[in-house]
Amino acid sequence: MESSDQDNWGENLLKGEVVRAGESGKVTIADGKTTCNYDILGVFADGSKLEELKLNLCELGSYTYKEKSD
Repeated sequence: MESSDQDNWGENLLKGEVVRAGESGKVTIADGKTTCNYDILGVFADGSKLEELKLNLCELGSYTYKEKSD
């Protein structure tokens, strides 16, 4: 995750922790910035990735990945 004004992804905030389907994980953003807009990159067990750009985390309060239904 990185603030939307950056050109790279920054560090992995899960620190190598694996969050399996049906589980939850908690990440605290304490980067000292006053921005609310962040980009989130989810990498899944099958290698697929989902980029969510310019999410206003101040308004959202939380974010959830859900499995796609075919």
